[in-house]
Amino acid sequence: MKILDAKISEIKFQNATDFFEQFAQDYYTALFTGDEVTSEYSLIGNKPHTIIRFANNNFTIKTANKQFTVETEHSKCNNNDDFWKFTNEILGKTNFHEFAFPVSICGGMGYLSYEMLHQIEKIAKTTNANYQMPDFEWIFYNQYFVFDNFAKKAYEINLQYKNESNISKNEKVADNFKVEKLLPECNAKEYMQKVERIRDYIFAGGVYEVNLSQQICGDFMGNAFQLFKKLFAVNSAPFSTFLNFSHHHHYCLCIL
Repeated sequence: MKILDAKISEIKFQNATDFFEQFAQDYYTALFTGDEVTSEYSLIGNKPHTIIRFANNNFTIKTANKQFTVETEHSKCNNNDDFWKFTNEILGKTNFHEFAFPVSICGGMGYLSYEMLHQIEKIAKTTNANYQMPDFEWIFYNQYFVFDNFAKKAYEINLQYKNESNISKNEKVADNFKVEKLLPECNAKEYMQKVERIRDYIFAGGVYEVNLSQQICGDFMGNAFQLFKKLFAVNSAPFSTFLNFSHHHHYCLCIL
């Protein structure tokens, strides 16, 4: 994933979320954004060059021509050191930092799931997942868009890598969306009981901070980006993300 050349063009500044809509249904596109008051930069990744996944204790790498499990001593990540050593090897093969702004703030875009805690701490799994997705996915792109929200400037970046790859797939998604049959994990009374229990733990000195969350499940149909836009309009939080990583039929939608 070594970059040989970067072509940078300044484009008209606009809202990054509005600009991203033209790519929202394309294969493996990504939007990192936030409100333009507290978020200095917004970033868009388009035209994936390489997809890196970690699932079932294996790294796989996908390019336009092939997908393979990494055949190194780290391909079976049975301990924390293996996972982070191989991750650092991946980062060591990129050279975004050798280029000036705005290329220097680009790189792999993706997520580390909560399940990655098992690669950070030696904590046994005690729950059963009710959904399936990779623990970790990073994508390196041929094309990036950087929006400097403070300076009100925007840039289009097209990269030339040592090994060419442009992963594409035609996907059609409805224009609208529908959410039905929402069901929270616990009702209001049960939730308040959990709050009281946490307060008892804090007073007893057992914990000092707890993130109490719950899963809300329902039926979703249609265009996930339109749902993102609706949520983002209500809460344009500084670190908001839309990842159209649809190979497992799951869109990553995050507003923090």
